[in-house]
Amino acid sequence: FAAHLNATGGEDVWLMRSLVARGVRLLWNPAAAVEELVPPERATGAYAGSRRLRQGQQRIVLMLGEGGVKGWGKAALWMGVGAAQLALHGARGAALRALGRPEWRAETVRAQGGLGKLLWWKLWDSAAYGGGE
Repeated sequence: FAAHLNATGGEDVWLMRSLVARGVRLLWNPAAAVEELVPPERATGAYAGSRRLRQGQQRIVLMLGEGGVKGWGKAALWMGVGAAQLALHGARGAALRALGRPEWRAETVRAQGGLGKLLWWKLWDSAAYGGGE
């Protein structure tokens, strides 16, 4: 696992990507049963938004982790995607909220993913899991 991602999340993605980059073959079993207990504090709109923001940040950090011009090129492309997500989902969320439609919440969460891709360097200011403990 990537220790520098410890409190922010994303270390599992970093691990999987590094294994694939080294030629390790991963298998998917669609019949596998997975169970996760979600604490009530993670079952809120506010948490979903902060998680999506971190996921956007993590995507850019992972691209930059590839290093060199290739890593920066991928990161720049995804930052452009983030700007589009922020603009489109943000505008849609604002319009839906003005109309009193509950879908505005989901659009706002999507917009936060775009914002995360633009504010990737602030990933280190967040702690996703109990303050990094």
